[in-house]
This record gives sequence, structure tokens and C-alpha cells, in this order.
Amino acid sequence: MSALVERFRPLFQPRGVIVTGVSQHPGKFGTVAYHNLIACGYTGELFPINREGVESFGRPTYKSIAEVPAGRADLVFLCTPNTVNEELLRECAKVGVRAAFVASAGYGEAADGAEMEKRLVALGRELGILIAGPNGQGLISTGVSMCAQIVAPYPPAGPISVVSQSGNLASSFMNYGCLTGVGMSKAISCGNSAMLELADYLEYFGEDPETAVSLAYL
Repeated sequence: MSALVERFRPLFQPRGVIVTGVSQHPGKFGTVAYHNLIACGYTGELFPINREGVESFGRPTYKSIAEVPAGRADLVFLCTPNTVNEELLRECAKVGVRAAFVASAGYGEAADGAEMEKRLVALGRELGILIAGPNGQGLISTGVSMCAQIVAPYPPAGPISVVSQSGNLASSFMNYGCLTGVGMSKAISCGNSAMLELADYLEYFGEDPETAVSLAYL
């Protein structure tokens, strides 16, 4: 396995996923992402975080990231307010997380969020955590049946991998795959591309043994 493929492994082939912001409210982004991971049959372990520790979809939750067993989650899906994400990333690093998809908004796309986005990237580099996003809709990886998204489409497995600067266009490509049976290996909405840019994903897809065709929307 090349160093590049190994670098992206925690993002696209995680052993476990922590989902923050999971609640009993069906419309919350954390709840939606957790539901999609369950519904699509993710093959790894799931660690939903709910501050009250209430059940979600009939399953127990964790009150904090500190309760997650160390070394069992490679990826965190952050859809919590941007003001708490830096603290959460530090907690994630302590339990072995090596990649984060940040769905949270209010970063570089907002008038007062540019400095916070710079801090997020700097913290990711300090902690050794690969950061996708922020302000993205999510990602899929059919090889591990992972649909970590705040939107619904999950296409059949196949050789095409997608990266899009538009979350809506990424969803449209996946919806088309669902309608036509055209299979995909991976797809990601790269959001603000604070750390990982679109070219980084294309470079990874070029070495990924599960990808034969790369599709990009700029």
C-alpha cells in the first residue's frame, strides 16, 4: 500500500466512525448521518455521541468522545457547532482518530469564520488528523458500505470515484447512480477544502486500487 493510499485510509476505510451531535430529533445533521450509516450497513463500528446519553434508533450512545474505546475509531463525522469542534478534535486525537469530516458551517464561507478555519487546519496538522471540509455534506465509500452524509443518496458499488466542490452536485451524481445502476467506489463533497483540496482527492483516486475512473466537479 502506497503512503498516499495509507494517508487517506482513515477517511475512506475507517475501522470505526464517531458521529457527534446525535440526538432524538430526526432532523439534526448528526442524527441523519448516524441513520445513514446504520441504514446502508456500514461494516465498522459506530460511536454516536449524545451529551445526555439517550438512545438513538434503539441503540445506546456515548456521552463524550472520552468514553469511546481507544484505537477503535479512525474517523469522526463532526456536525456540531463550530465553536466546540476544536475541543472535540483534541478529544478524538486521544482515542486514536486520524481523520475528520467536518460538516459544520460558519468557517471560511462566513464573514467572521476565516480565522476559525485557519485554526482548524493548524490543529489538524498538530494532532495528525486529516481534515475534509468544513461545510460539506459528507462522503461515501461502498467498499465498507459507508454512507457518512447529511443527505440520503447512496449508489451501488462500482469503479467510479467522485469529488465535488458542490454538495448538491455530488448528491446529483449519486442520485443518478442510484437511478441508473452506475456504480461508485467513493464520493465526497469537499466543502471549503480548508486542508484537503480537490487535487488531493484526485491524486488519491489515481492510486486507489478500488477506483478506475475519477469524476470531479469544480
